[in-house]
Amino acid sequence: MLRFVMTVAFLALIANSAVAADLLTYEAPGWKYKQVQWNDPLSETFYAISFDDADWGISQAAFGNFGELNAPPPFCAAVYTVHTQWDLSTDLLLRRYFLAGMTDPVRIYLSIDNDATVYVNGVEVFTTTHEGCPLPDDFVIGVPIALLSPTGVNLLAVRASDRGWFCFVDVQITGDYPPVAVEGSTWGAVKALYR
Repeated sequence: MLRFVMTVAFLALIANSAVAADLLTYEAPGWKYKQVQWNDPLSETFYAISFDDADWGISQAAFGNFGELNAPPPFCAAVYTVHTQWDLSTDLLLRRYFLAGMTDPVRIYLSIDNDATVYVNGVEVFTTTHEGCPLPDDFVIGVPIALLSPTGVNLLAVRASDRGWFCFVDVQITGDYPPVAVEGSTWGAVKALYR
Protein backbone atom coordinates (compact mmCIF):
# COMPACT_ATOMS: atom_id res chain seq x y z
CA MET A 1 0.00 0.00 0.00
CA LEU A 2 2.84 2.41 0.85
CA ARG A 3 4.46 1.72 -2.54
CA PHE A 4 1.15 2.50 -4.27
CA VAL A 5 0.74 5.80 -2.38
CA MET A 6 4.36 6.79 -3.15
CA THR A 7 3.90 5.95 -6.85
CA VAL A 8 0.73 8.07 -7.07
CA ALA A 9 2.47 10.96 -5.27
CA PHE A 10 5.47 10.73 -7.62
CA LEU A 11 3.27 10.71 -10.73
CA ALA A 12 1.27 13.67 -9.40
CA LEU A 13 4.54 15.58 -8.85
CA ILE A 14 5.62 14.86 -12.44
CA ALA A 15 2.22 15.89 -13.80
CA ASN A 16 2.38 19.20 -11.90
CA SER A 17 5.88 20.05 -13.17
CA ALA A 18 6.53 22.09 -16.28
CA VAL A 19 7.30 19.98 -19.33
CA ALA A 20 10.23 21.04 -21.51
CA ALA A 21 9.70 20.62 -25.23
CA ASP A 22 11.97 21.28 -28.19
CA LEU A 23 10.56 24.04 -30.36
CA LEU A 24 13.59 23.85 -32.66
CA THR A 25 16.31 21.22 -32.44
CA TYR A 26 20.00 21.37 -33.25
CA GLU A 27 20.69 20.34 -36.86
CA ALA A 28 17.18 21.44 -37.89
CA PRO A 29 16.33 21.86 -41.58
CA GLY A 30 14.47 24.86 -42.96
CA TRP A 31 16.79 27.75 -42.06
CA LYS A 32 16.76 30.76 -44.37
CA TYR A 33 20.36 31.94 -44.73
CA LYS A 34 22.62 34.36 -46.54
CA GLN A 35 26.39 34.85 -46.37
CA VAL A 36 27.60 38.45 -46.58
CA GLN A 37 30.85 40.32 -46.13
CA TRP A 38 31.58 41.92 -42.76
CA ASN A 39 29.78 45.23 -42.30
CA ASP A 40 27.33 44.53 -45.14
CA PRO A 41 24.33 46.91 -44.67
CA LEU A 42 22.02 43.88 -44.85
CA SER A 43 23.27 42.93 -41.36
CA GLU A 44 21.46 45.97 -39.98
CA THR A 45 18.01 45.11 -41.38
CA PHE A 46 17.71 41.32 -41.89
CA TYR A 47 16.29 40.64 -38.41
CA ALA A 48 13.14 42.77 -38.89
CA ILE A 49 9.86 40.87 -39.07
CA SER A 50 8.96 42.77 -42.25
CA PHE A 51 12.24 41.85 -44.00
CA ASP A 52 11.74 39.95 -47.29
CA ASP A 53 13.96 36.83 -47.35
CA ALA A 54 12.20 35.22 -50.33
CA ASP A 55 15.41 35.02 -52.40
CA TRP A 56 17.54 33.55 -49.58
CA GLY A 57 18.78 29.97 -49.57
CA ILE A 58 17.17 27.33 -47.37
CA SER A 59 19.31 24.69 -45.66
CA GLN A 60 19.97 22.53 -42.63
CA ALA A 61 21.97 23.53 -39.57
CA ALA A 62 24.65 23.31 -38.36
CA PHE A 63 26.54 25.84 -40.48
CA GLY A 64 30.32 25.81 -40.48
CA ASN A 65 33.69 25.32 -42.09
CA PHE A 66 36.83 23.43 -41.03
CA GLY A 67 38.80 26.14 -42.78
CA GLU A 68 42.53 26.20 -42.25
CA LEU A 69 42.35 22.89 -40.41
CA ASN A 70 41.34 21.06 -43.65
CA ALA A 71 39.55 18.44 -41.53
CA PRO A 72 37.28 18.37 -38.49
CA PRO A 73 39.33 19.25 -35.41
CA PRO A 74 39.51 16.19 -33.13
CA PHE A 75 39.21 18.39 -30.04
CA CYS A 76 35.83 19.85 -31.07
CA ALA A 77 32.96 17.40 -31.58
CA ALA A 78 30.33 20.01 -32.52
CA VAL A 79 31.87 20.67 -35.93
CA TYR A 80 31.16 17.05 -36.95
CA THR A 81 27.49 18.09 -37.22
CA VAL A 82 28.04 20.64 -40.02
CA HIS A 83 25.48 20.24 -42.81
CA THR A 84 25.89 23.57 -44.62
CA GLN A 85 29.10 25.29 -45.68
CA TRP A 86 29.78 28.76 -44.25
CA ASP A 87 32.71 30.66 -45.74
CA LEU A 88 35.46 31.81 -43.39
CA SER A 89 35.81 35.50 -42.52
CA THR A 90 32.20 36.36 -43.41
CA ASP A 91 28.92 37.04 -41.64
CA LEU A 92 26.16 34.45 -41.82
CA LEU A 93 22.61 35.79 -41.50
CA LEU A 94 20.01 33.27 -40.35
CA ARG A 95 16.22 33.48 -40.08
CA ARG A 96 13.79 30.86 -38.78
CA TYR A 97 10.22 30.92 -37.47
CA PHE A 98 9.17 28.97 -34.38
CA LEU A 99 5.89 28.48 -32.53
CA ALA A 100 5.52 29.55 -28.91
CA GLY A 101 2.66 31.13 -27.01
CA MET A 102 2.95 34.22 -24.86
CA THR A 103 2.78 32.15 -21.67
CA ASP A 104 5.58 29.73 -22.60
CA PRO A 105 9.00 30.46 -21.06
CA VAL A 106 11.32 30.11 -24.05
CA ARG A 107 15.07 29.46 -23.99
CA ILE A 108 17.50 29.67 -26.90
CA TYR A 109 20.63 27.51 -26.80
CA LEU A 110 23.47 28.82 -28.94
CA SER A 111 26.64 27.08 -30.09
CA ILE A 112 28.96 29.53 -31.87
CA ASP A 113 32.47 30.18 -33.16
CA ASN A 114 33.19 33.08 -33.33
CA ASP A 115 30.60 35.77 -32.56
CA ALA A 116 26.82 36.13 -32.65
CA THR A 117 23.92 38.51 -32.13
CA VAL A 118 20.49 36.95 -31.56
CA TYR A 119 17.13 38.63 -32.24
CA VAL A 120 13.57 37.54 -31.45
CA ASN A 121 10.76 39.26 -33.34
CA GLY A 122 13.13 42.04 -34.40
CA VAL A 123 14.53 42.77 -30.92
CA GLU A 124 18.12 42.00 -29.90
CA VAL A 125 18.14 39.56 -26.96
CA PHE A 126 21.82 38.51 -26.85
CA THR A 127 25.27 39.24 -28.23
CA THR A 128 28.58 37.51 -27.60
CA THR A 129 32.21 37.38 -28.67
CA HIS A 130 33.48 33.81 -28.44
CA GLU A 131 36.77 32.04 -29.00
CA GLY A 132 37.62 28.36 -29.19
CA CYS A 133 35.60 25.21 -29.67
CA PRO A 134 31.85 25.74 -29.87
CA LEU A 135 29.94 23.49 -27.49
CA PRO A 136 26.24 22.66 -27.49
CA ASP A 137 24.46 24.94 -25.05
CA ASP A 138 27.49 27.25 -24.69
CA PHE A 139 25.03 30.07 -24.22
CA VAL A 140 21.49 29.83 -22.82
CA ILE A 141 19.31 32.84 -23.54
CA GLY A 142 16.02 33.42 -21.78
CA VAL A 143 13.48 35.13 -24.03
CA PRO A 144 11.30 37.72 -22.28
CA ILE A 145 7.68 36.60 -22.57
CA ALA A 146 6.72 40.15 -23.59
CA LEU A 147 8.67 39.65 -26.85
CA LEU A 148 6.66 36.63 -27.94
CA SER A 149 4.00 37.17 -30.58
CA PRO A 150 0.30 36.95 -29.65
CA THR A 151 -0.19 34.89 -32.84
CA GLY A 152 2.24 32.23 -31.54
CA VAL A 153 4.46 32.59 -34.65
CA ASN A 154 7.85 34.06 -33.72
CA LEU A 155 10.93 35.02 -35.72
CA LEU A 156 14.42 34.02 -34.60
CA ALA A 157 17.26 35.81 -36.42
CA VAL A 158 20.98 35.29 -35.83
CA ARG A 159 23.95 37.21 -37.17
CA ALA A 160 27.00 34.95 -36.86
CA SER A 161 30.46 36.38 -37.56
CA ASP A 162 33.64 34.46 -38.28
CA ARG A 163 37.18 35.76 -37.81
CA GLY A 164 39.10 32.87 -39.44
CA TRP A 165 40.56 29.43 -38.72
CA PHE A 166 37.22 27.57 -38.48
CA CYS A 167 33.60 28.57 -37.93
CA PHE A 168 30.38 27.06 -36.59
CA VAL A 169 26.86 28.00 -35.56
CA ASP A 170 23.80 26.02 -34.47
CA VAL A 171 20.74 26.87 -32.37
CA GLN A 172 18.13 25.01 -30.35
CA ILE A 173 14.97 26.44 -28.78
CA THR A 174 12.96 24.95 -25.93
CA GLY A 175 9.75 26.02 -24.25
CA ASP A 176 8.42 25.04 -20.84
CA TYR A 177 4.76 24.36 -21.06
CA PRO A 178 2.44 24.96 -18.10
CA PRO A 179 1.69 21.93 -15.92
CA VAL A 180 -1.28 19.73 -16.68
CA ALA A 181 -3.71 19.78 -13.75
CA VAL A 182 -4.25 16.40 -12.10
CA GLU A 183 -7.94 15.74 -11.55
CA GLY A 184 -8.23 14.37 -8.06
CA SER A 185 -5.67 12.07 -6.55
CA THR A 186 -6.97 8.70 -7.68
CA TRP A 187 -4.74 6.31 -9.58
CA GLY A 188 -7.16 6.37 -12.51
CA ALA A 189 -6.93 10.15 -12.85
CA VAL A 190 -3.12 10.11 -12.78
CA LYS A 191 -2.84 7.06 -15.05
CA ALA A 192 -5.01 8.76 -17.69
CA LEU A 193 -2.36 11.47 -18.12
CA TYR A 194 0.26 8.93 -19.20
CA ARG A 195 -1.71 6.84 -21.70
